[in-house]
Amino acid sequence: MLCNWQRESTFLLLIFLIPPVTTLLTRMLGILNLNKPPGMSSRDAVNAVVRCTGRKIKVGHAGTLDPIAQGVLIVLIGKATRLADFVHNYPKSYSGTFRIGYQSSTDDSEGEVVQVEDAPQITLGDLQAACSEFIGEIQQVPPQFSAVKINGKRAYKLARRGESVEIPSRQVTIHNLAVSRYSEPEFDLEMTCSTGTYVRSLGRDLARSLGSQAVMTNLTRSSIGPFGISVSISVDDLKKLDATSLEQKLLSPFMAISDTPVIKLKPELVKMICNGRFIDDPSSGEQPWLGCTDESGNPIAILKRTDDGQLRPKVVLKPDV
Repeated sequence: MLCNWQRESTFLLLIFLIPPVTTLLTRMLGILNLNKPPGMSSRDAVNAVVRCTGRKIKVGHAGTLDPIAQGVLIVLIGKATRLADFVHNYPKSYSGTFRIGYQSSTDDSEGEVVQVEDAPQITLGDLQAACSEFIGEIQQVPPQFSAVKINGKRAYKLARRGESVEIPSRQVTIHNLAVSRYSEPEFDLEMTCSTGTYVRSLGRDLARSLGSQAVMTNLTRSSIGPFGISVSISVDDLKKLDATSLEQKLLSPFMAISDTPVIKLKPELVKMICNGRFIDDPSSGEQPWLGCTDESGNPIAILKRTDDGQLRPKVVLKPDV
């Protein structure tokens, strides 16, 4: 039997030998490809991840999905939250279903849907021909019920108060757009577009170009850049994870930048990068962006090449432990 001082010594030894959970959470870093279900807000999906981390680490997302939508939601964990702007640069692919000859204040079925009187008869050929007019750089007006800020206030908050606001158009890029199914009054659109594109506005404007209206009834985001829905994790599966098993699901933060070469740095260069200093380029190449790790392969930073051939730390990822 252990005496009091032996029990106390054993307890203290365990404290120092077993890494505390906060150490894991402080160093957790990466990207989670989450499959958000319909009926859940993007914020609620992020909160489900926060519950796995024990609320000890930063968690954010890149690219909001409306509650009606499902599919790929990129969740950034730890210092990877600094990479949201990079993820936003990726094109996004969607499949959406629309009901032609109907309209709503929200441009989707979440609002009050009413049938358009004397709407013209529209064929599959009409829709296919109209799609070509929306490919490339176009001007698009977001929905009244959207997160766009008008004089510092969200448009949807103003719309809920019954205030009529004029939302300025914005330039977006539609890389491809096609009708994959048409069974009157519903049609399906497949598209790849830039960030900032409102899919429900695209379906609405497509119908308007034919003298009608349309509301979106469901939406699936199938990919954001290299992040596809086929390899995403469901919220139900997420709920079965703890902090340790969640960390094993995380993807490299370097996936936030397309085709980025990754270089290993010696300890002295790692220290310089973490202190915000420029370093001479130890590699040969012309890519504007690079990822760098320490000699053990741990992510350290995203680097940007300067005009004089040096490397500047743009985003430092090294955990503070």
